[in-house]
Amino acid sequence: MPANVLGTTRMAAADGLRSVATLEPDASHAPRLKVFVSYSRTDTAFADEIVAGLEYDGGFEVFIDRHSIHEGEAWRDRLSGLIASADIIVFLLTKSSAKSDLCRWEAEHAKGLSKRLVPVLVETVDGEAAPTTLSALHYVRFDEGRSFMQGLAALRSALRADFAWVQEHTRLLMRAQEWDAAGRSENRLLSGADIVAAKAWLEHRPADAPPPLELHHTYIAASEQAETARLSEDRQQAEALKNALARSKRALMATVIVGLIAAAAGLAAGVLYFQTRDIGARAERAVFERDLFIKEAETRELELTQQIAALDAERARLSALVANPPGGPSEPPTPTDVTPEDVDLAPLNQRVNELLTNLQGLAAKRGDSKWVAPVRPSRDAGQSSKAYAQELEAYLADLDRQYLTMLKSPPPQRQRLPQPYNPSILKQQAISPPAISPSN
Repeated sequence: MPANVLGTTRMAAADGLRSVATLEPDASHAPRLKVFVSYSRTDTAFADEIVAGLEYDGGFEVFIDRHSIHEGEAWRDRLSGLIASADIIVFLLTKSSAKSDLCRWEAEHAKGLSKRLVPVLVETVDGEAAPTTLSALHYVRFDEGRSFMQGLAALRSALRADFAWVQEHTRLLMRAQEWDAAGRSENRLLSGADIVAAKAWLEHRPADAPPPLELHHTYIAASEQAETARLSEDRQQAEALKNALARSKRALMATVIVGLIAAAAGLAAGVLYFQTRDIGARAERAVFERDLFIKEAETRELELTQQIAALDAERARLSALVANPPGGPSEPPTPTDVTPEDVDLAPLNQRVNELLTNLQGLAAKRGDSKWVAPVRPSRDAGQSSKAYAQELEAYLADLDRQYLTMLKSPPPQRQRLPQPYNPSILKQQAISPPAISPSN
């Protein structure tokens, strides 16, 4: 880029970055997008300006490789890791980058990982062949004396398109690569509500979003199969326990009958008395334990059924969130689109109340006495309803995370203390066995 244009760019950046920030939603409450900047080393000055513009309000986490490929032989692995962990790749197209084999490799590698590519035309390339992976993409233009601040605003807007879906693309890709690198170990698969959310993500891909890789599909399918197998194994174990306890009851009852016949025949009346009493006590204890095990198995089966229902409900909720994500990308407002500070807080308060009620009910159902609802933000004197609505949205997002965590985690276990052996107590328990709550 010519020196006079670069100097003008720096002056505009110093005076106008705050203006760009006011054209976009507040980035302090939005997820940080990870952006990798691909550039030629001869364009370092312009690349630094782009990085500064994207990092100004903390809305973007920018990766830029400042190493030379001659500083070590591991440059390909280093760049592969940076590109894989980024949500979006920004390619600065200049005469130098169009001729650079390294820049071309970075663009091809990003396409191989199905990453979103956003080309930035810095200057006219004068017949130089741009990488073919950029040919069908829409360029953000900074060339021919265009305003740097207008170009930066257009770039930030392009980066935030479908940001939630693109971020999930990166997160699932990183987990799938770790799973594949670890020999596809089952302990690195998704589970519970994560599987529901991943399947909803696949089903709601935006039209312009990069397609999922085959590794995405394989990883999610393997997670779902493993989850189904685990639930089926729990049911089989419960059924096997019921059958084993039934056989134990029949064997013990036969032992009791044999003891009674032997006593009737007059075999060592005193000894047989104690033996029969002991056999009867053991039989009563076995019957009681059998009934207790059956109730625990039935309770476990009921809990699994409830968990499956909760997962189905969570899947529906997450599908709705993915279809209509809160705080999604929007077009920068124009001066005529400025809205008043008054915001209707009733819907937000209603959503907060409903979610607090659900959380309290779930904690009570699980027997989780340690859970305490976070302090609800209060509205300060003179605070606008718009600012207070942002605090309520952040509080609602925190409640959502706690609700998902509580759904995915097992309920706290209550330890059952062993009881001393006493035939009279066992007989009384067999007549009126203690109630078993689902939390046990």
